[in-house]
Amino acid sequence: MCGPGRDHRGKEPFVTKPRILVADPLAPDALSILGEQADVDQRYELTHERLVEIIGDYDALVVRSRTKVTADVIRAGRRLKVIGRAGVGLDSIDVDSARAQGIAVVNSPEAVTVAVAEHTLGLMLCLARQIPYADAALRRGEWLKSALLGSELMGKTLGIVGLGRIGSAVSQRAGAFGMLVIAHDPYLSAEQIRERGAEPVSMGELLSQSDYISIHVPLTPETEGLIGRHHLAMLKPNARLVCCARGKVVDEAALIAALDEGRLAGVALDVFAVEPLPADSPLLRSNKVVVTPHIGANTVEGQAAVGFDTARRVLALLHGDHPSVAPPPGSFLRKGFERGRDWTDPGQLQLRIVPLRTISLHEQYDPLRVDRLATLLRKDQTLYNPVLVTRIPGMQQYVVLDGAARVSALCELGCRDGLVQIIDYTDPSIGVGRWHHLLRGIPAESFLDDIQQIPQVRLERATLADAERALALREICCILVFADGQVRGVHAGTDLAAQIEVINAVVGLYRGKAEVFRLAARRADRLWVEGESFNIALIFPAFTPEEVLKMARNGARLPMGITRHIVPGRALGLGVSLDLLRADVPLDEKNARLQHLVRTRIQQKKVRLYQEPVFVFDE
Repeated sequence: MCGPGRDHRGKEPFVTKPRILVADPLAPDALSILGEQADVDQRYELTHERLVEIIGDYDALVVRSRTKVTADVIRAGRRLKVIGRAGVGLDSIDVDSARAQGIAVVNSPEAVTVAVAEHTLGLMLCLARQIPYADAALRRGEWLKSALLGSELMGKTLGIVGLGRIGSAVSQRAGAFGMLVIAHDPYLSAEQIRERGAEPVSMGELLSQSDYISIHVPLTPETEGLIGRHHLAMLKPNARLVCCARGKVVDEAALIAALDEGRLAGVALDVFAVEPLPADSPLLRSNKVVVTPHIGANTVEGQAAVGFDTARRVLALLHGDHPSVAPPPGSFLRKGFERGRDWTDPGQLQLRIVPLRTISLHEQYDPLRVDRLATLLRKDQTLYNPVLVTRIPGMQQYVVLDGAARVSALCELGCRDGLVQIIDYTDPSIGVGRWHHLLRGIPAESFLDDIQQIPQVRLERATLADAERALALREICCILVFADGQVRGVHAGTDLAAQIEVINAVVGLYRGKAEVFRLAARRADRLWVEGESFNIALIFPAFTPEEVLKMARNGARLPMGITRHIVPGRALGLGVSLDLLRADVPLDEKNARLQHLVRTRIQQKKVRLYQEPVFVFDE
């Protein structure tokens, strides 16, 4: 519901600085960033009971892996708006309980990619050359030069289970060692796996063919115990297993049995089912096992980046914004951020020519704008800016994130295919924001009357804070704010499709009848533009990537101008001939020509990467 009497988790402006509890150690620079905009308390080594007692006094909580944020902690956090996890995994946080309470949960999955990938390769080298055993023997006074015969990584097959950020980084580095990389990831297409430097195979093929197996999947109910007795039995007897993901992904009892039975040549683990690892663990008695105390992410650079990333995300959400957290230009963090992408590599830009029939829209388009764009395209016979898309998981389809008018204009001009830039929707640097609509030239009273005529709609008075909280929980589909300060929540049920239908109906009441100004305000209390005579503001939900993909799968469309995607590294001004997009030639040939064009432009130094905000005028 949207009425008064709710708690204070709505995004009401802070009269004083927000309070942030940092419950686990964080890099000093990150603490400084938080301290610039909030009152920060560092309370390390809190017991669970003590955390429950004090959390009600804080607006945000920042943790690492030690502190467990359970449902009772979340219930006690009556002021909590954000929980920040300084690291990758979220298994230490009850995310479902947080979402149910309207609390945002953020992590920093990209910041430690390099650190964990390098640690994985380090463990593989330890297994290949028996480095820890050699070190320990020498310290005991034993010179085992002839006894310690190692093996090379070059020419060996590495099987990667889970080809996300870290798995992809491991694949890249293993390739530099001359390893053959194969991978299994049910969430990626064969093409995507090949783009990340690996050959796609089934799980069974990976286990039976690999000399080294590296695990890089999150801990979920589906992956707990993933590597168990059945899968271990499929390994070659000289295979070696490395896990820097989560301890419970590997069934430790089955692993110990496989070692005892001589069915594994070696194991290297950075994570365990129980941490700290008990001193009497059977894993510690075997010379075939290399162990490290969950230090994969622990590098100076990695922890600085994690702290920076988490601090910026938490502060952005406390102020009502959707975080986009690339570090500032010129800092060593920015260099670390950028080294994951080589902007001189055409493959990193993810530019493709794809059939227009495989592209779906998640929002409506303006027919007048399509007509204007089609006229320009007909004159120039060149498409300069790629359509921004992402893949719909499990389908050979794409959804447009930006460029619905371009897709429609290309269809109107008889093109078979379209130029797209494919975005990884899981990339944390991708921001999904929202536009608010300010209206001028439509009477408030008649607008309210028209909305109440929409089937299944109910209006309810509310405070702005309560309405924003109800909107975040999807109890309402949009908010009306009037110049005199009155606020109405628009109820339309909780079903996503029904809410989208009502949002379309509401926007349809003023589209073409009122002057509409789009505003990307960080906070709803800052909607009004000084000196302007707008009399109605509409606040829409901040739709998640999952909701955008669901719309595309189901054929539902939002009104245009509600979602906005903030994408670093967008490609603009490339210029592809419409003749190429119309041509009846194989798609592979078209893409070969495209890649040649991109490579030529890069070699001629005709590409610039802008790190500052850019104003782009419509085509």
